[in-house]
Amino acid sequence: MRGTRSLVSILAVPFALASACVGGDVRAAVPEAGVRTETAALLARPDPLVLARERLDGAALRALYARHGGTPLWTGGRAADAASAVRDATLDGLEPSDYHAAAIARRLGAAAPRQQAELDLLVSDALLHLTADVHAGRRPPRERTQDIALAVRPVDPIGLVLGAAAAADVPAYVAALAPAHPEYQALRAALARYRTLAADGWPALPDGPPLEPGADEPAVPILRQRLIVTGDLPADTAGTTVYDEPLVAGVRAFQHRHGITPDGVVGRTTRTALNVRAAQRVAQLALNMERWRWLADDLGPRHVRVNIAAFSLRLMEAGRLVEEMPVVVGRDEWETPVFSSRITHVIFNPRWTVPAAIAREDLLPKLQKDPEYLEKHGIRVYAGWGMDAEPVDPTSIDWHADEARVTHLKFAQDPGPENPLGRIKFQVPNEFDVYLHDSPSQTLFQRPVRTSSHGCVRVGDPNGLASWLMRDMPDWSEARRQEVLAGWETRTVRLRSPVPVHVLYLTAWVGDDGAVNFRRDIYGRDEELRMQLRRPEAHPAPGPLEHETRRAAS
Repeated sequence: MRGTRSLVSILAVPFALASACVGGDVRAAVPEAGVRTETAALLARPDPLVLARERLDGAALRALYARHGGTPLWTGGRAADAASAVRDATLDGLEPSDYHAAAIARRLGAAAPRQQAELDLLVSDALLHLTADVHAGRRPPRERTQDIALAVRPVDPIGLVLGAAAAADVPAYVAALAPAHPEYQALRAALARYRTLAADGWPALPDGPPLEPGADEPAVPILRQRLIVTGDLPADTAGTTVYDEPLVAGVRAFQHRHGITPDGVVGRTTRTALNVRAAQRVAQLALNMERWRWLADDLGPRHVRVNIAAFSLRLMEAGRLVEEMPVVVGRDEWETPVFSSRITHVIFNPRWTVPAAIAREDLLPKLQKDPEYLEKHGIRVYAGWGMDAEPVDPTSIDWHADEARVTHLKFAQDPGPENPLGRIKFQVPNEFDVYLHDSPSQTLFQRPVRTSSHGCVRVGDPNGLASWLMRDMPDWSEARRQEVLAGWETRTVRLRSPVPVHVLYLTAWVGDDGAVNFRRDIYGRDEELRMQLRRPEAHPAPGPLEHETRRAAS
């Protein structure tokens, strides 16, 4: 108890000094001194610190008030201003109930020193978390997992709260802590709009056969109304039960926003997307705002941005889109991870070294079915992974009896038409050992859902990407690049200026045309993040990393 009494005494010293030094209005100082004394007594309680059935961060609060000289932070009506900031948490996709909103509201205007002290602590604790959450995310990935590795944004919660307490407008101060990225601000506006839509909801399209242009069906007026609600169809569009051309255009606009082939036919996929509830879209927007809060303030004036969920790669300059191209990402068992890095090298006619995990899980079963598989695909086998490893005759190995050997052998495929890396590879240093590359399977880029790789990102226009990356290297003209490619000789070129690349997982965003886009949660990461945000204390820490990466493949 010595530490507790000492803390009370330390925090109470300024109270006595303030009363003794006030020569004029002593009555004004007495109530504040009472609040200080009550605040010190509450902070002296042992952890866990619980007030009004709300759990508070006792250690952080003690550090905050010590840094503030033991004085209350929210006197003189400031608590009401801070309470507005808590209520405004919804604007950033956060829940006021996570920041003691109800307990704070019950104590606003309280006259008793004890209740004022409780209010001060509740508000301070709320802003310790709210300011940090708005600035860097409520559940930022603090450790590398198998699917995500982003640098943790530095946060000084105590400094943020002290800044809020000194601000003329607390809600404005908190709002300014959010990412300044235009994409985040556009999501913020979209969230407000969709919250309004969710208040009334939108009509659900009943089950039935596909709706095709020209059809005369009772469901058509419902479809029309559904598209008007979300702005895919003008509000003044008149119509009957006939599926007419204006309605077809509205359906295509909806399909385009949801990554569905815009054929104008309301089939199963389109119907399912139409019937997602407005409240679910609100939640989806909020989840993607959380992901934007994890990112650095500066993504680079010139950078590559891959959106896994959208199967797209964008070349960005000064905040503007220069070019967009399709990509193929990892299938379910080989999910493409989220990370930020730089493209450092362009490799023409790359040689593919099969990662051990792929050799074990993909290559071995094929060898067991067809012992001539390696010869047919031009893959060589070496006795080990060293540079001086000797070649091995694959026919000398019983792939059924020597399964354990497969990860100790190195399998390599020379450049050629069947090389899964295609003609160009873009080297991206990262802990997952994934990269961007070309692909000999060009038909994959025509599919609406492009999850076919082993985790790496296959690029739809590798020549265009190489040209953009190397534009400040006149010695590597288009003609020279084509000459090197034609010779099938492997050539590694270091970029004069490495270019940042951000591999993201965004299932909702606002397009350049202002349209709100949604995509299917192909890896289930929306649901995983939703559960983390709902039960942050119950979420287990990431498990140990696998010693061997499962990626580094096509």
